[in-house]
Amino acid sequence: AGVSRYLDTVEATGSSPVAPTIAINNLKEVKVMISSKQRAYLRGLANTHEPLLHIGKGGLTEAVATAVDEALKARELVKVRVLKNLDGEVKMVATELAVEVNAELIQVIGRNFVLYKTNPDEPKIELPAH
Repeated sequence: AGVSRYLDTVEATGSSPVAPTIAINNLKEVKVMISSKQRAYLRGLANTHEPLLHIGKGGLTEAVATAVDEALKARELVKVRVLKNLDGEVKMVATELAVEVNAELIQVIGRNFVLYKTNPDEPKIELPAH
């Protein structure tokens, strides 16, 4: 499920083949698992992090998804950078990756985005109460 094939489908049909119920340009429609207070807390934690992974011209491949999933299991909070040589919107790539690894998209700023996925076996981040 490469980004180029995904983008071609979106451009041709006007909708996402991965998750047709998700509005790419309106991130509020992505499944809501955490409260705004928890989201703000996670944004604060991510502020000091450097991007752990980079997505380049190869796009969103299985290897990238696997690396992000493994990083989320180890850290729970991962910042990713989309390089300029990748065609496509950062929000679209971030949303597709979040859906693919079953993570929560916390924030998109410029070419960076933050994903969160709790590790049920070994939680690392304790979220504030709702």
